[in-house]
Amino acid sequence: MTEQNYWKRVALSRRRLIGAAAVTASGTAMLAMFGCSSNNNKKVATAQVGSKATVAGKTATPAAQEPKRGGTLQMRQLKDFNFDALTNATPAPSHFFAANVYSSIIRNVAGKTPTETFNWGIEGDLAVSWQQPDHQTYIFKLRPGVKTHNKPPVNGRELTADDIVQSMHANMTEERNATRKGLGPVDGFPTAIDSSTIQIKTTQPFAPFLANLAYRNAFWIYPKELLANDEIRVNSPVGTGPFMFKAKQDGSFWDFDANPDFYRKDEAGRKIPFAAGVRYNIVPEEATAIAQFQAGNLDRLDTVSADNLGQVQKVKGANLIESLEFLSSHDNVWPQQRRGPFQDERLRQALSLSIDRDAMLHVTGGGHGDWNNICNKVMGKWWLNPRGKDIGDTAKFFKQDQAEAKKLIDAAGFHDSFNATYSNGYGDAFSARALFEVDQFKQVGMKPSAVQVDHKSQWSVPNGTFFGNYEGVALSAQTGYPHAHIILNNILHTGGAHNVGGCSDAQLDGMIDALGQEFDEAAAIQKAFNIQRYAMQHCFFIPTIINSINIATQPRINNVYVDQVYQFDSVERAWISA
Repeated sequence: MTEQNYWKRVALSRRRLIGAAAVTASGTAMLAMFGCSSNNNKKVATAQVGSKATVAGKTATPAAQEPKRGGTLQMRQLKDFNFDALTNATPAPSHFFAANVYSSIIRNVAGKTPTETFNWGIEGDLAVSWQQPDHQTYIFKLRPGVKTHNKPPVNGRELTADDIVQSMHANMTEERNATRKGLGPVDGFPTAIDSSTIQIKTTQPFAPFLANLAYRNAFWIYPKELLANDEIRVNSPVGTGPFMFKAKQDGSFWDFDANPDFYRKDEAGRKIPFAAGVRYNIVPEEATAIAQFQAGNLDRLDTVSADNLGQVQKVKGANLIESLEFLSSHDNVWPQQRRGPFQDERLRQALSLSIDRDAMLHVTGGGHGDWNNICNKVMGKWWLNPRGKDIGDTAKFFKQDQAEAKKLIDAAGFHDSFNATYSNGYGDAFSARALFEVDQFKQVGMKPSAVQVDHKSQWSVPNGTFFGNYEGVALSAQTGYPHAHIILNNILHTGGAHNVGGCSDAQLDGMIDALGQEFDEAAAIQKAFNIQRYAMQHCFFIPTIINSINIATQPRINNVYVDQVYQFDSVERAWISA
């Protein structure tokens, strides 16, 4: 989306937008200001994270049924990305596909209720159990008899401890892998004690180790035949996951068949997946996706914007689930701090003070969602509520104060133009919110120019925007993580792998390092809160909002819920009734 058609997209004039900033103290606003009728708003699903669903605008709890097997799930994917999770510079898109094919040593629990999901619990995957004899040693007992996909070059052979050791070595050393340093201070590399036991040691006590290892977009396990062959991983990947790669057509679709030898079962002990296959249809435009949903060609839409809910509900019996977005609707602003004007924290603070977060929630979310913090709301216990009592004096930097923003800009003496760069890879809803932020900057006298760049060739490449190659500010999205240290270290530590803005503060580095060595959870949470308060005082990183999303499914699709980040647990457990 470009700035030229932004105002048409949100059905809002500049005059109305300014008026919409008059939000009440309780954080509500007239939906009519944003072109969302009150009737439409009533139809939004009230269920959170799949605890209930709405059917034809009424909340309903479906009766338990015995799953049916067979059929192909027709899914939507926004863009066509490099499949190879080992070498992709920005991991998120490739891991959506990788999750179908590969497994991990341990993984986060995907729960069907908000409490389960936001707790980011840990369970075994390729490991059936593990022990920690001390703060620096982790021993994993492997699941016996796990078979690889019955396709060349592995042909259904059993996965071995050597596959796991070699995969972890590659994950930790591949220069193109953005998450290679994410495991923490590992002492050398994992080793196989015997054919069914893996040991990993750290050089120092490191509390988030298990959370890092379980996080499901980083440390996939590959059959060793794939590790020296980029072409296989990109074009014909094989692993041990729930689905087997079948075919792809660039820019059109990716096809997967169910893995008949998959080792996991559902809670009732039934073999999964239930569906015979899944097709990910590449449909960038939401209007096109909705038309395909109405025609019955798509079974599930994961990101229906609030103003399009009425179109989805034209499908009789369509199911809707409202959830906080796990992947791309955690919007934020990255001031460039390696060089340029935003090294001055007064200008960074002015950026934050310019944004009306309540109004922003209405741009594409119909007012649904919440203000965000550096540890975003889907991180559960790690989230420091920007409107809660624990936020302290830092609360002022989350509230719009245009007068104070103008004072800070004048005090800094900065009235030049600058770029506000954002990616085309997160969909129209994200672009609309990015352009809303640009307009907010303008309202306090700043002179930003919106610059949209291509995600694949300009944003996510090693020398792209996401890795600090921009001037002015970058408008980005940030996913959730199971432990506060992962996100705080990644984006705020001087040596962080995803430190987009070039934040470098010795006191902040020390606070983050101390969090990494805190094994007491209550104390760790307080350390994480202190880091967020300190970082927001200086506006090193400016979180804005987390939108709710609406997941729509056809009446024939059952057992849909929302899990962490990529929704693949729900895919392997979903079934088609007709």
